[in-house]
Amino acid sequence: MSNIVINILISIILNNTFAWICFNGKSFLSFFYSFILVIIGITWELIAISVVSVLTNRHFLEYNSNFALFILECPISKMFYFFTILVMTRVMKPEDRGASLPVPLFLYHKCN
Repeated sequence: MSNIVINILISIILNNTFAWICFNGKSFLSFFYSFILVIIGITWELIAISVVSVLTNRHFLEYNSNFALFILECPISKMFYFFTILVMTRVMKPEDRGASLPVPLFLYHKCN
């Protein structure tokens, strides 16, 4: 199995487990939301890798062997991922504008 498939499967399992333990989510909904989060994460990673590769005149897969490219692309994709999730939560639940984000939300992405 390739690293991409392993990464996707582990991300879905970890997101699902995290949602189930921390938020007492139902298993089907946890899996569904985990799948959506993984798709959003993959999309932003591909966009970040593509843009940085074009701007630096590097091959798309060079981030695997070039640590400097990896360090540049990783925070960009994670930052856009976080802002996308933040916007989605505000759109899905506009009445909770005054509510604060749960602490586990921030801790989990630091460990992932």
